[in-house]
Amino acid sequence: MNSTNTTPNSTTNIILPQEASAKLMWQILSPILLIFGTAGNILSMIVLTRQAMRKSSMSIYLTCLAVADLLALYSGLLRQWIIYTFNTDIRELHPLICKVVTWMLYFSLDLSAWILVSVTVERAVSVWLPHKVKVICTKKVLAVNILVLVIILMSVNGHFLFGRGLIVYEGVVYQCANQSRDYARFLDYIFPWVDLCFFCLAPLAFHLVGNALIITRLLAGMRTITRLNMATTEQATERRRQVSSMTTMLLSLNLVYLVCTLPISIYLIYTTYWEKDTSPEAKAQRQLMFACANLLMYLNNSMNFVTYTISGKRFRSELISLFKRKMLRSGSLFTTSTSSSSVSRSRYRGSTNTLTGTNL
Repeated sequence: MNSTNTTPNSTTNIILPQEASAKLMWQILSPILLIFGTAGNILSMIVLTRQAMRKSSMSIYLTCLAVADLLALYSGLLRQWIIYTFNTDIRELHPLICKVVTWMLYFSLDLSAWILVSVTVERAVSVWLPHKVKVICTKKVLAVNILVLVIILMSVNGHFLFGRGLIVYEGVVYQCANQSRDYARFLDYIFPWVDLCFFCLAPLAFHLVGNALIITRLLAGMRTITRLNMATTEQATERRRQVSSMTTMLLSLNLVYLVCTLPISIYLIYTTYWEKDTSPEAKAQRQLMFACANLLMYLNNSMNFVTYTISGKRFRSELISLFKRKMLRSGSLFTTSTSSSSVSRSRYRGSTNTLTGTNL
């Protein structure tokens, strides 16, 4: 996720079509994803922390995921929207902002990816060891797991706190720049591979293995029921339908994660090692590619609420219950208000007195 900032061309006044398209995408799609992602993640936290849901360790993981997604959206996507709308980079306001915002973005994106891994692992344990899941997947284990993930991912991305900041070069002050040539080479040629592994390839491997184990177990269970004639034909058909639905959902989750996160990692490595064309046309093309890959990545941080609603029956039930309660309260308040108004009118009638960096 480390890339030279793709800002509008400063060497020419000609705005190429690719450059204009990239700018338009940032200006239009960014606020849509921000609004949708903010509303979705906050609503997810409200539903997941309700009394009926918060007892589940899965709900705690998904609440942490919503927090990580919000951090990613506001430390990364919001910055890009401000750049292309107001021509201002918040990282350039102060060296401390440069360090913290960059570090927070990479940390939150990695944390989001590994929380999803934790969810997949817990699902696999619950399917393979249903009688031991309450012993293995306790809240203490969950807290330790989250703490370890936070410490590791903060450390992996901690170099931004020391390698980025204020420098003075040829009399010009840069608030957010690489502190040395060695660190610049590290960001260009080493960290993209580290980031690719931590952000995309390793989580994807866990997803594939975990979901394969879940699907295998479900299919084996279905075959056992059919072989032992423990179910009627209708029950067996329903079981097959459920397994098919689960298989489709799990593979879809893997595909969505892959489609949303792999392009940005490949883009950053490609532009570092193979793309050497410095012409205005090539730069404009890279701006468009950068916008597409980034917005796709942030889409992943914005759409988890949709995934929960579509695939989670319990989540959907709690969401409906939440809105019903809100509607009932609104109706009750409306009725009370109407009654009070009527009383007031009656009394009235009866009385005459009355909110140059390199990286994402």
